[in-house]
Amino acid sequence: AYEAVNNDVNDYQQTFNQFEIEHQLANNEHFSSHLALSYLRTDINAHLQVLAPGALTTISAPASQAPFLSKAIFKVQNFRANLANDWTINNNSSVQFGVSLLKNEEIKARSFSNYNLLQLLNKEFPVTYFGEVTFEAPLSLEDSQTASGVYAQYLHQFNADTRINIGARYDYYNDFGGHTSPRIGLIHQLDKQNTLKILYGEAFRAPALSELGVINTPLTLGNQNLTYECIKTWELIWHSEWHHTAASLDVFHSRYSNPISVGFIGNVRQSVNSQNDHTSGIELEASQEFLQHWLLRATYTHLFELPAASFREADNFASLMLNFKQQKLNWNIAAIYQAQRFTQEQVNILQPLPAFWMADSKLSYEFSDAYKVNLKIKNLFDKEFSTPALSAGLVKGIPHRGREWSVGLEWNY
Repeated sequence: AYEAVNNDVNDYQQTFNQFEIEHQLANNEHFSSHLALSYLRTDINAHLQVLAPGALTTISAPASQAPFLSKAIFKVQNFRANLANDWTINNNSSVQFGVSLLKNEEIKARSFSNYNLLQLLNKEFPVTYFGEVTFEAPLSLEDSQTASGVYAQYLHQFNADTRINIGARYDYYNDFGGHTSPRIGLIHQLDKQNTLKILYGEAFRAPALSELGVINTPLTLGNQNLTYECIKTWELIWHSEWHHTAASLDVFHSRYSNPISVGFIGNVRQSVNSQNDHTSGIELEASQEFLQHWLLRATYTHLFELPAASFREADNFASLMLNFKQQKLNWNIAAIYQAQRFTQEQVNILQPLPAFWMADSKLSYEFSDAYKVNLKIKNLFDKEFSTPALSAGLVKGIPHRGREWSVGLEWNY
């Protein structure tokens, strides 16, 4: 078999340029209004060995034992605008409402290779060999997507112990039409320490451009027939608080309509709408403050059943976080646990991946309201483990990165 993975060739670089501006339009006792605008530009440059040396010797012209090398360039940009308003009607009632606008745009998506990629994909033999990585082909339809949304939520306090919130959001996408997502919540204070919540909500997600328009790759393909996915969730939550201790129990059930998952055409990955499915589970959370400056928090989630397409997800996961804060200094260490998951050895054959623990840590110091520095360490103990691959064929999954260090400076003005 020909091995495509080559650490001397494979390289991935991603650059983000982001700009955000926020402005308080109004702020008084009964009404506030907030405008937020943002722009995000993402540039991706990837070098990879698609096929190993010798894979195309018998079908290339001139015949070559060189590996199939490719360079991919993606440039995308995102514009967002959001207007959020909060109106206090009286002591017992308030309304939150707003509008949002979104535009996603693919600026450039091209590939360069040392063989004729289009001939290979269309099985037009022999495949021309160019020597250098110079053959250019489009990698997507270079499309754009616009969306708008309006939302409103009404909060009402019936008495000292009981309140309700009712809301809805309407989203409209230029390529998928509109969808309304309602939500309702009833909250009752049982006593000074205990609260009970009954919640229902719906969520909606339209396919991303990367799921729709990818073309001319041997690894993944866009799906123009995708439609949006929806999730409907019921939750029953008990929450309790004492002086330095808090705990909660969340029981939930979710139903998925047209869930977007990973499918395959041969060995080519493609996003597809799967059959309707459901899941249910419980989530526990507890926190404890001690010795004035310390906080310990733990969570645990168990899924009684997973959707068939979610084999890459664990049915048990947990977290543990210890935080120290004194004046302007803050330090924490956080560990996460994921139970056994699966990756695809072949399209219809799953391979288990072992459970793992991993820890991160962060130290930050606030010099003033304007300046803050931080030191982050991911995978603190340099743990070796793998995560499920989206494609079939990587039997051991994708090795997770080792220990990573980063230093950051935050400037607010």
